Amino acid sequence: MGRMKTLGIIGGMGPEATARFYELFTVLDSVSSDQGHPDAVIFSRPSVPDRTRWLLGLSDESPVPHIIAMGQALEKLGAEALVIPCFTSHCCIDEIQARLNVPVINMVSASILELKRRRVTSAGLMATDGTAQTGLFERAFAEDGDAITLKLPDSANQAKLMTIIYEQIKAHKAADMALFGEVSEELFAQGAEAIILGCTELSLIARDFPLDPRFIDPLVVTALKALEFCKS
Repeated sequence: MGRMKTLGIIGGMGPEATARFYELFTVLDSVSSDQGHPDAVIFSRPSVPDRTRWLLGLSDESPVPHIIAMGQALEKLGAEALVIPCFTSHCCIDEIQARLNVPVINMVSASILELKRRRVTSAGLMATDGTAQTGLFERAFAEDGDAITLKLPDSANQAKLMTIIYEQIKAHKAADMALFGEVSEELFAQGAEAIILGCTELSLIARDFPLDPRFIDPLVVTALKALEFCKS
């Protein structure tokens, strides 16, 4: 194998999801020594303004300059590709990528590739209000020409999801799996063949609880894409 590329991780949104991504980037790599792993540089900045509040017009503090600044700092430290373990940030991915010189491994694209691999035609999305209301996945499907329909929770279940994300996981409290089940069962009832855990905080549920194999964890598929890039 030739020289491995260095990965930069734009983190802190939230910190535990960043730690989980790096854990996956490490444990999903089948190597026999420390030296078999690619180098990685993590910039964790939890002080970045809340992405959902800004996208919904509830805050004037844009997170985008902070994310770009982290990416540029990581480039100076030798990063040859970047990952942002925060789904809501991907609503501004074009603006972010335009200000950077190395590729951002896109979590949305990685998730769509996994849907295609599974031949899913109807997918559910569990995400923040920011990701859901800005149509992030719908735009990606349209740009890619994918014949995949997207199922979203109704307003009551979306509110439950925001409680799980913001009042429980981000607050370092146990996720209410009964609430989680109510949201996911509604999506399956709508005809979803798979459900994307479209917020990295929800990936922590996949870490801690045995989930139905129909759930797609974007941190897993993105970590695999990052490993593929770094070792190519």
